Amino acid sequence: MEKDKSNGEGQDQRSDKLIGFFKETLNKVAPVAGADLYFDKQCQSIIKELSEFQKPVDLLDYGCGNLRLLNALSKSNIPLPEIRYCGTDLKQPSTEGRKLLNESAEFVSIPELHKKPTARFDAAVLMNVIHEISLHDMAVIFEDIRRLLKPGGLFLLVDMSVLPEGEPLALPFFSWELADLFQAYTDCSYTSKTGIPVIFTKIKKEDIYYFPKILEKLTTLVQLKRNTFSDIACRLNEPGLKKRYGDLLHKLSLSGDKVYDLGKLMLMSGHANYRWMEQANRGYPPRDDIENAAIAILELFFDSWQNRKDIISANNIFESLGAAHNYESLAAALKVMTQFGGFFFPVHEPHKPLNASESLEAFQDNYDFNDIKSKGLGWLQSECYERIYGPLQ
Repeated sequence: MEKDKSNGEGQDQRSDKLIGFFKETLNKVAPVAGADLYFDKQCQSIIKELSEFQKPVDLLDYGCGNLRLLNALSKSNIPLPEIRYCGTDLKQPSTEGRKLLNESAEFVSIPELHKKPTARFDAAVLMNVIHEISLHDMAVIFEDIRRLLKPGGLFLLVDMSVLPEGEPLALPFFSWELADLFQAYTDCSYTSKTGIPVIFTKIKKEDIYYFPKILEKLTTLVQLKRNTFSDIACRLNEPGLKKRYGDLLHKLSLSGDKVYDLGKLMLMSGHANYRWMEQANRGYPPRDDIENAAIAILELFFDSWQNRKDIISANNIFESLGAAHNYESLAAALKVMTQFGGFFFPVHEPHKPLNASESLEAFQDNYDFNDIKSKGLGWLQSECYERIYGPLQ
């Protein structure tokens, strides 16, 4: 089923949808996946998607853990094209997992992954990761995947909406929320044999927003999640609803003893609020990093215009410079530079054409790139402010 981008649902609709979900699933307990869990439906669904490729596949397994997917691929009886596997994670795989590595299956650290050429992979998998990481890290991973996928490449996002006990600060996501994050996606979500709902979605590279945009959307979504959890708690506390939702209230209990304990809901609301505050309290990158990113953006901008008469998009900037500069610095530099005024730095959103040839010619008549490079972003800010608003008083 094809999903269009978001929907503008009201709070009542969001709450009703989540209540229905809880009523069906809260009596289920999700198991913790072991390294040897490779015949499960998650892995088999991924393998089925990969089997439909008609050529060798360069595959990125982001958050690969102990190489569970690689293990499943090596034991699959489904005919597959040649697969060149690359797994990445914060930690090295287990000793047992590393035995699976060979000439066509490698593990790289995340810093090493960033050095990989842009448009390197045909498909990328992110399995059981998003519920346990910060919004910033999630946006970085989505941008890594967008940058490293080839044009038309496929992103497979897999996660559980009912989480194992004991995962600190885990925040569940639900399949319908992805409409708030991606321009379009194909929803293949399912319920396991044990009744656990699993997010399984296929997203094209071109439908993934670039770093600042996806981070903004994640921040908005987590605020909505916090409000929704709190709203349900309030609605279940209304007179007359206790009897109607008694069974649900019991399932929401942390202890199982008190029918009216809303601890589970408030815990999820707290986790959502924590994720939001965690992002709100992030500091800016160092000034030197922003300066260096800004110079790199300008250099790319001038090269694109002078050699091809082409105006770069924000997507192009992150794809071209993301391996050399961290995404936060690029985003901060872009934010500053777009405040100068589009008449001389017309970076635009994808699919939003901007006729800027006269502006660019005027910019080149008034500024020398070497001056900008030597004097810095602050000097350029002052110069452009004066051109737009007149001399400072």
